Amino acid sequence: LVRKLLAVIVAAQTRLVAMVDEIRDFATAGDLPGATEGRGVTREPADLGAVIEEALHLLAYDRDVRQRRLSRRLRARPLCAIDKRKIEQVIINLVSNAALATRPGDEIVVELEHELDASGAERALIRVEDRGLGMPPEVLARLGEPFFSTRPTGSGLGLATVHRLVTELGGRIVVDSAPGRGTRFAI
Repeated sequence: LVRKLLAVIVAAQTRLVAMVDEIRDFATAGDLPGATEGRGVTREPADLGAVIEEALHLLAYDRDVRQRRLSRRLRARPLCAIDKRKIEQVIINLVSNAALATRPGDEIVVELEHELDASGAERALIRVEDRGLGMPPEVLARLGEPFFSTRPTGSGLGLATVHRLVTELGGRIVVDSAPGRGTRFAI
């Protein structure tokens, strides 16, 4: 038990350092006036399902996430050339936001599958979905805008970071949300 808790502490400390790096990257990625280029993407082959599982493992110790039902639907385990740290950060930010938009006991679903695009090439598809508050069109229009938050304690960097990281990784993000219906992020 002690060894397991120490591993969690080390992983959380590593995540904290990565989060500080993400904030630093955000400030130097051209998103702010006078900023320079960020650190870029370091791609290496990885089991995308394992990367998602690691992010969810870290979130198991988050107070708000622990109060929700976190469902995993990993229908595929594609081997992808990805930046593991950045994918973990995307999952952590999206699930954390979903936890804040839902009530204790509500379900948050994280899905992974693969599909063929129009040219026949395979691509991974990650979805994070909740049945929480949802967002009206005026909030959706500002989603990903740095420092925009609907919460008094929010920094407004979580979804801005998600948008930047997904773009850096060559992906795209589609958001479907409506008040009272919940939100689905598809990457």
